[in-house]
Amino acid sequence: MKYRPEIDGLRTIAILPVVLYHANLSWIQGGFVGVDVFFVISGYLITTIIATDVALGKFSLRRFYERRIRRIFPALFAVALVTSMAAWLWMMPSDLREYGKSLLGVALFLSNYLFYRETGYFQPSSELMPMRHTWSLAVEEQFYVVMPLLLMTTAALAWRGRMALVSTLLAISLAACLTNQAGNPDLTFYSIHTRAWEMLAGSFCALWLMQHPLRGSNALSAVGLAMIAFAVFTFDKATPFPSAWALIPVVGSALIILFASPGGLVTRMLSLPPIVGIGLISFSVYMWHQPMITFARLTASHEPSVAFLTLVAAASFPIGYLSWRFIEQPFRKGPIARALSQRAIFVAGGAATALILAMGLLFYLSNGSPNRMTPSRQTFKDLRIEERIAVNTGLGVACRRGFTLDEGCATGADPTVLVWGDSYAMHTVAAVVSALPSGVALRQMALPSCGPIVSVTMVSSAAETEACARFNDAVLEWLGTDPGIETVVLSSPFAWLATPSLTLRHDDGTQEPGNMATAVKALAETIETLQAMDLRVVVISPPPNPGWDIGRCLSHHAQHGESLSSCDFSHDALSAPIDLAYEILRRVEILAPVIWLDQEICANGTCRASADNVFLYRDRGHLSNAGSVWLGAQSGFRGAIEDSIRN
Repeated sequence: MKYRPEIDGLRTIAILPVVLYHANLSWIQGGFVGVDVFFVISGYLITTIIATDVALGKFSLRRFYERRIRRIFPALFAVALVTSMAAWLWMMPSDLREYGKSLLGVALFLSNYLFYRETGYFQPSSELMPMRHTWSLAVEEQFYVVMPLLLMTTAALAWRGRMALVSTLLAISLAACLTNQAGNPDLTFYSIHTRAWEMLAGSFCALWLMQHPLRGSNALSAVGLAMIAFAVFTFDKATPFPSAWALIPVVGSALIILFASPGGLVTRMLSLPPIVGIGLISFSVYMWHQPMITFARLTASHEPSVAFLTLVAAASFPIGYLSWRFIEQPFRKGPIARALSQRAIFVAGGAATALILAMGLLFYLSNGSPNRMTPSRQTFKDLRIEERIAVNTGLGVACRRGFTLDEGCATGADPTVLVWGDSYAMHTVAAVVSALPSGVALRQMALPSCGPIVSVTMVSSAAETEACARFNDAVLEWLGTDPGIETVVLSSPFAWLATPSLTLRHDDGTQEPGNMATAVKALAETIETLQAMDLRVVVISPPPNPGWDIGRCLSHHAQHGESLSSCDFSHDALSAPIDLAYEILRRVEILAPVIWLDQEICANGTCRASADNVFLYRDRGHLSNAGSVWLGAQSGFRGAIEDSIRN
């Protein structure tokens, strides 16, 4: 095929926002759409190459996959090897075990489905996964399994027949994307069947240009560039994606491919040597930038500054150049490439795959090798860090799944106290149990990400939103049967009720952005509804937090044998969501007593992250298991709980 330098320039338009997005730059929150641009380019190039060779009668599947191995495997293997060494040195056992699992997905080109099962792309936890970016590589490779076979088996079809087939498949995939996004946004984000339409858009461009000469249009190609820019600078994590919004960068990319002609304005801009140069190394930059940024986070006690992450992201470009020059290129051009036969390439590819699988299995089956030595000259096992930051589920995992009358989710027969809420209710259970007078039993009713509000639900996926509404309705209905509960303890972050970037759904189906007026009204109505049932109500505030991961900070300093007090933080520097939550609670305190956890954890303007070598926190805001027990032993908390039972 004829080389088009503007396509390499378009790769630059794709890679720059992706890298900067992962550095958390606030002005480029839609940088993730760069992957969509890559998908269109990939579909265009691969279809052009295959369809041309098929038409000339010289296409070979073996040759095609040989070229894919030469293109993908050298950089992929190098990144996996270096990242695995870094993971062995710096990851905690549970993280190393999960990393090992991700290597299995990488080696088998199934990491998109693995990461779907692990975490959403936009969740903070995904920022600590060094290979999460390989999901897009897996999607592309899955496409490359089907597309060659499709073009081979339809070789006898006329051009119109192929265009109709590609258009039909594109429409089916796009329809799947649009219909599944609300119900399961994570699966829609990661799946080949809901992403194929983006690559098929490139295939459509390729087939079109094989039949029609490229007719340049400065206006249409400029519109395409503007559409990509619009998506990059206006989309953010709250934008449903992929959805109809994804049409903007995809159609924009297609317009550039179809109408950026030689000599045109957009072509001249995208063909500038520095722009083309970045595009040429874009694959290596993409492969290296995510592990570099991830380990910049993993090796720091606090969240690195945006300036530092930007420097790390910028460093991925010279690293990417070196990778392109000395790892990618030798397998594609030059004496090494010529010396390696097709058989040797397949053997080398198989060996590389086997080694990545072996590393993944080693890390996974050894449970992250807890006997590794830390800088403190103690092993991870000796430090018990995993235990100290384990998920706090309250009375047990079975008690975090919503409405349940399981005996294991109560501390005794005939409980008179109910702790109701989300994960913030779970992490207070041990404290409440410790503070309750002897003989008073408690029941836990909790569902993650589902605050105890009777009339309003936070909108996430359709399934999760409905599950939350059903859970809260079930709890309220059960309380109406007079099950012997006398006191209801409500706990949640509460800030979600007043966060404008989040959507609230009312019982009547109407929706609105989070706001303070609705937050106060919804919580007040919940309290009053419970009080109308002759139930005492007490609200436990979320613990104070500074916005960074306190549990990670404690783990870091424990591994290095350093003082845990380095993770203490100022009460004057609490995160915006905590300030918001505290303001909501101050406005409803006239209706029900509020137990303010900052009064227990903070003193003289400083909030402690630990106490007598006990981790009080396990992450950004949840109490650890030991931290909850510690809280229950504090006289102020015990007194507040006892007062709520008596009054």
